[in-house]
Amino acid sequence: MTRVIERTSFAAKALCAILFIVGLPHTAQSQLSGSVSIGGQATNNVQSLDTTAPDQILMPAFELNYDVHPSGASTVTLTASYAPNFYALNPGLSFNETSIGATGMFYLTNQDAISAEALQRSLEGDVKSSHSSHLLGMGHDDLELRMFEHPADPIPTVPLALDAQTKNDSLVDLAVTALYTLSGELDSTDISPQGISKARVSELEDLRDSISEVISTIADLLDSTGYSESGAEVEIAELQGVRAPLLGLMPQTKLWHTDPTLLDSAIHFLQQAKPEQDFLPTATTPSAPPSATPETKQLVHTLASIPIPVQGSEVEGASAPNITLLASSTKLRSFGYNDVSIHEDVDDSGATTMATSLTIPVAYTNHAGVHYSSSDTLLYGGNYGGNPNDNRMLTFGGAVEGLTSTNFSLRGSYDYTHTDFPFDSVYSNTENRFTATTRTAIGKTTIFIGEGALGFKQYLTPLSDSLLVKNDTIGFDTTRGPKGKIISIKPILKPVKKMVTAQSNFNQFSYGIGIAELLGERWILGALADFNYNPTLRGYVTSAEPGTKKVRSTAQIADDEYTYNLGRYSIFSNARIFADFDFAFDLSYENRVYGGVHGPKGAVLYGDSSRTETGWFLNASLSKLIPFDNHLIGVFNALLLEAKLEWDNVVSSAEPSLYNYTLTDVTFTTTLTF
Repeated sequence: MTRVIERTSFAAKALCAILFIVGLPHTAQSQLSGSVSIGGQATNNVQSLDTTAPDQILMPAFELNYDVHPSGASTVTLTASYAPNFYALNPGLSFNETSIGATGMFYLTNQDAISAEALQRSLEGDVKSSHSSHLLGMGHDDLELRMFEHPADPIPTVPLALDAQTKNDSLVDLAVTALYTLSGELDSTDISPQGISKARVSELEDLRDSISEVISTIADLLDSTGYSESGAEVEIAELQGVRAPLLGLMPQTKLWHTDPTLLDSAIHFLQQAKPEQDFLPTATTPSAPPSATPETKQLVHTLASIPIPVQGSEVEGASAPNITLLASSTKLRSFGYNDVSIHEDVDDSGATTMATSLTIPVAYTNHAGVHYSSSDTLLYGGNYGGNPNDNRMLTFGGAVEGLTSTNFSLRGSYDYTHTDFPFDSVYSNTENRFTATTRTAIGKTTIFIGEGALGFKQYLTPLSDSLLVKNDTIGFDTTRGPKGKIISIKPILKPVKKMVTAQSNFNQFSYGIGIAELLGERWILGALADFNYNPTLRGYVTSAEPGTKKVRSTAQIADDEYTYNLGRYSIFSNARIFADFDFAFDLSYENRVYGGVHGPKGAVLYGDSSRTETGWFLNASLSKLIPFDNHLIGVFNALLLEAKLEWDNVVSSAEPSLYNYTLTDVTFTTTLTF
């Protein structure tokens, strides 16, 4: 263990130090988030093969996220994680994994409303961690898959329960504050005389003053008489009416320090608030100043007849659409219980819910074995000159998603992956994948999800070897008759060695459909079927030698989707049971048909599909999220406890001693979030 600790990278140490520092400045808590966890795993089959390699694995993990807001309608999340895995019985398999990345979330529609909503949230400070543990509780393999292929969806947040009237009043107060601020900015804004006449400057000054008077008058009315049903329509219409003149005025000002988005924010706040019921006014009616323009006096006269609201009306936040319970960023090939949420954990709908979003993720991950020596070669089925599991992965992409209605969403994405295996380069590759995903709600409780994808993979260093080609033509024996006339030509055949290189470019088409049913607020149950089809299958690589039937008992078999056609059928469930425990599982049946075989050290073996596999795969989780009312040691806001079970049973038609295996894996994880 000492040697493992000594090899901990500087980046990992720095990350750990940051985790202890982030809780010190109070202002950082709204920007920084992350987790510190420790897990233990016991398995009877450390390599997911029928081997004699059980192990007990210690799995600490650290993650840090920092949100940067270039604007109110966009967020860039910087992420760093460090996850060492220490193997007790097979220390040669121990490794460190470090990842860094960034994900940009940009909203292409509803930008003004989203900016206003973000301002409201920052003023109210009314969010806390979700009860749902499904993203926080992902195991190492799940987290690795999610980071490599699709960045994780943001963990949903649940607003604190506020008194409905208090929340409604706060929306109106925010609108009033925005209007007063905008009016004050206009009053201190000068018109630029460059390129225009003095008369035009005077006209623009009058326009500026008129806009300011209209805005301040409406703010006065809202502040003194409240927000009534009859006044709402007039007030919002008047504010919308001054938007165009305000935007036209801005380029004519000197410093242009007036923020016109305050007007849109105020309109949004008023639209979100529920007007009070009308009754006869009792408060003093505001009047326009003597110097006011005729337009302003007319507006005040109109608004003066609006009755004052009755206190006590309530605002109820609408839940986000049901289709948001199913993740759209995870491909169906790996879709499971981690990708569904119960209705109880859905946040209230907001401006972002129906907005079209653009997500741009980029990540770099380094998976490095702790050590490698000649004594470890048996663990990997051969001497590779280094740890063959070491790899470096760069991913980036983009996705556009929009909800055309509360019952339908469409997501299109592109993902690029570049993977290098320095000591087992036959697996080094690049992949381009295009995916379209839909989610459709039928009625109030049924949700459908569909997917279609095209993948293109290129192996950068395909297998090549000198093979003996029998009866190859190396020349011709020509028989000539009288006068040199050719009588016959016979090929000269002789076995020769030729350099043969395996195919390097492959493509894949995958598709699938799923259904989920909401069984109340605390249970979701679903099923799906998905298929991968490869027109040309890549020969899978194995350290077995079929010619001599020699098989290494701990051979490494890579799971490469381009080496087999797949049919997968799954059921999944997520439920909140007694004492607010979360119980979730997914059960899958897979049928695989493999291509030919590539043997060891570059030997290329040809042949039609000769290996099929069927298998059952079960994953289950029992978890409990314990939120802290007061931050633990001033930093941590919740504790997650989780127990996971994985069980696999695979039967193969070829080389049963190599490819048949069972796996039972139990993992316990404790995670502190901040």
